[in-house]
Amino acid sequence: MQADAKKIIINSLKRAVFLLLVLSSLTGLAWGAVNFFYLQQFPETTTLIRLARTLKTSGETGILYPAFLLILITLVLDMPVRFYAPIFIAQLLLAFVSWYVFASVVRKGSKASDMLFSFLIITNPYALQCHLAVLEYSFASSFLCLLTSFVIKFSREWKNIKESPGKVPALDKAMTDISVVSLFWLLLSMTRREFVFIGAIPVIALVVTITRAFAVRESADRGAGRKNESGGAEKRAIVAGAVKRSAPHLILAAAFAAIVIIIDSLFATGEKISALDFAKRSLFYRVAATSYFYEPNSVPDELKSMVNGQVLYLAENDPGLIRDTFTKEAEKNEGKDAVTDLYLDLFERAFSGNKKQTVKETVLDLAGYIFPPARTEYALEGNGFPGYVPGNMEIMGRTTPIVAKYYIRLFSILLFIMVPVEAFFAVLNKNRRRKLSVFLLPALVIILQALFYTMLGANVWDHRKALFATCILTAFVLREVSFESEDQG
Repeated sequence: MQADAKKIIINSLKRAVFLLLVLSSLTGLAWGAVNFFYLQQFPETTTLIRLARTLKTSGETGILYPAFLLILITLVLDMPVRFYAPIFIAQLLLAFVSWYVFASVVRKGSKASDMLFSFLIITNPYALQCHLAVLEYSFASSFLCLLTSFVIKFSREWKNIKESPGKVPALDKAMTDISVVSLFWLLLSMTRREFVFIGAIPVIALVVTITRAFAVRESADRGAGRKNESGGAEKRAIVAGAVKRSAPHLILAAAFAAIVIIIDSLFATGEKISALDFAKRSLFYRVAATSYFYEPNSVPDELKSMVNGQVLYLAENDPGLIRDTFTKEAEKNEGKDAVTDLYLDLFERAFSGNKKQTVKETVLDLAGYIFPPARTEYALEGNGFPGYVPGNMEIMGRTTPIVAKYYIRLFSILLFIMVPVEAFFAVLNKNRRRKLSVFLLPALVIILQALFYTMLGANVWDHRKALFATCILTAFVLREVSFESEDQG
């Protein structure tokens, strides 16, 4: 009786979550139906369209998205459609396919339920705003989703291989996944340059996994060989065959990795400094906006003297340009070492004068990139330095302010309730913990992203960069929700 009551409660909770997500998605469809015929005027949109004409990228923007814009704009030039309509369609299709692949990897539902899973994820407000905008964040999130999906898929197939070393089809699948993962690392790196490093982590994890597995097997074979030479020889033959079959995939993966490095060196126009200087500057970027660029005429004379009036004006009005436009001009006029030394000195001044506030803002931004609704709602309530939240929300609600407001709030409420509930049940239930372990890799990627954007974002929190995190949080909530009579997840 007690078990039946518990089952009824859990099923009711699942239905409530599902209905709330459907309601959120329907609100999103209403917002999207209007905004599909309206170009959201982000400052970066104008920049990206300009870059598409020259393909001379800057900052963290890679070459792929401007090239994509160039191709599509050229194709629709003489057609009776707005140039951004096919861009939106392409971004939505790529996102849908990406999260469908993710669903097929982390769940064991039908194709129809996986399609619904994907639809509910890409229609969350953070995602849909980027998918219906000329911004590279949509592409980056989709490629990152595909990369993590194939790493998770590989880990499962590799486990099957270890349990059944002679299972050739599983081995061939796993080797294919290696080259596919490397391909998505390449596409990610060509979309946003920070993923040269962030996207490399899953690829390195694959290499370590393979190397370790073969090393352990070789050690086991040697031990077994002392007792049974014929058995050891048979296992070594299997390993040798595996290496031979995997060679083309590993060579292809290495080629993709080489292309990533070459493209980054050819097209990178940002900071080209040592790792130590990079770390020093990141400290200044962390405090730049609130300490030196927040109030009008608050920029120190040492910084003003490094750049011309136009660059200073741009940075004062948009602190997000400090790392790119401002620093590039300062390096050109004063030299890299002088800029690094001044930035470190300015950080030390800001930190010594306001330690608690600096730590608080850092923690808030870091937590915000991991759990975006909390940071968004905190900023919308007028707390702390809002970053890009008010601007992003103003653009989102320009055509439908009421719909946009409830769209964001409904989604925030859902995650505020369900993420802690799911985490709580996972702690109590070993079987649930095992099922949710597929989110460990995405969680690691989100943490790496959070660290990168927190330290290099000039203290300007931007929910568009948290797009992947919001999608993973939605997937985390949906993971245990059954869309069918029986979900075997």
